[in-house]
Amino acid sequence: MSARISRRTILRGLGAAIALPALEATWPTARAAAGEAAPARLVGMFFPNGNTTGDPSATWVPTATGAGWVAPPGLAGLAPVRSHVRVLTGLDNADLTGDHAVRMRSAWSPVLGLGDDGLPVCGPSLDTLVAPALAGSAPLDRLVLASEGAVGCQRPDCFWNFHLSWSTGVDPTPRQLEPAGVFERLFGMPDGQGLPSVVRRATRASVLDSVTADAHALSARLGAEDRARLDDYLTAIRGLERRLTAAPADDCPAEAPGVPADPQAHVAAMLDLIVLALRCDRVRTVSYMPAVAQSYRRLDFLGYDTDHHLASHQQPEPHTAATAWYVGRYAALVGALDAAVLPDGSSLLDHTVVTLHSEIGDGPTHGHTELPVLVAGRPGTDDLAPVGAHTRLPAGTPVHAAWAGLQRDLTGAASPDWGAPLGSIVRPA
Repeated sequence: MSARISRRTILRGLGAAIALPALEATWPTARAAAGEAAPARLVGMFFPNGNTTGDPSATWVPTATGAGWVAPPGLAGLAPVRSHVRVLTGLDNADLTGDHAVRMRSAWSPVLGLGDDGLPVCGPSLDTLVAPALAGSAPLDRLVLASEGAVGCQRPDCFWNFHLSWSTGVDPTPRQLEPAGVFERLFGMPDGQGLPSVVRRATRASVLDSVTADAHALSARLGAEDRARLDDYLTAIRGLERRLTAAPADDCPAEAPGVPADPQAHVAAMLDLIVLALRCDRVRTVSYMPAVAQSYRRLDFLGYDTDHHLASHQQPEPHTAATAWYVGRYAALVGALDAAVLPDGSSLLDHTVVTLHSEIGDGPTHGHTELPVLVAGRPGTDDLAPVGAHTRLPAGTPVHAAWAGLQRDLTGAASPDWGAPLGSIVRPA
């Protein structure tokens, strides 16, 4: 049995501050006695260039509905976690004139009307709308992450391609692309509370090395199960830190590394950071773009001598392979959250909504119909979209109705700017 410890306890050291994971010793006794659930969380993930090159059923839309759906190639990567995922089809983005950029701006934000230039005027994105209600005692209101820079289309409106999260109708939320910088934001000591973390980097010290004394003192107060949880958590932090700060054996500058060149390594690092951030309750709302809309990322790492945007127009096989790869990264995130067990026996996924969508449906036409949408986590009892099932919604259902439903499920109310919400998709908070 662990001694009672404040949930706000932080392991402190030279330029580092590490919050604790969920432990029995920090689990609020009042919440446990009342049978209350852990706080709700949201992770919104994006993938580019749509899900098909002409025939949605060939790559994305299952032919059967309900729990017996058979995965087409684009959804094959869901196999390990399909019991946790809802496949929603029949959803449309806003019917606006334009291609990737216009579709991107409206895909996760309500459309308020058209400007004098004919382009959409949109409101804040879903993460901005839910973050204030979900933040609670978490020190960060949200994380906005990306794994591809502002590359590709350079028309003025293509600026929209580079942003999923919008703080206002005209201001995108700044994205963080460097995993090492995200790590420092999560675990580096805030300004004024210790020596800067650059000191730690300059001496090649681990963030954990500087909190060892605190960690040992805390461990002595924990029961066996909590000690194991703490050890697993700190081991995960050390492993990720080593990957992010790996340096050649020869002498070299001590500044933090930049954006990894390998997209697979970059995405994997960001997914690990998301899990750690939620696990230690540093943040409860996250948006993540593994790639920008209209992405021209080369697909050589998947074995194809082409780029993703070209493939989405002319080459069905590499386009489907790219879609399946992004779905596989989403599945890896869902699986990692499911594997993070909280002291009450539930998983982190039980309290987290994880969405995946693209800016368009059909690649060659930049189609706004059949927008690909997946929703995992927070299992409930409502039959609108049973977890583990394919739910076919009436043709033309606005995707904004789904986002409005999620906002209401997570916060108790939906912004009227979305329009009428769907019924409950996940377990209401």
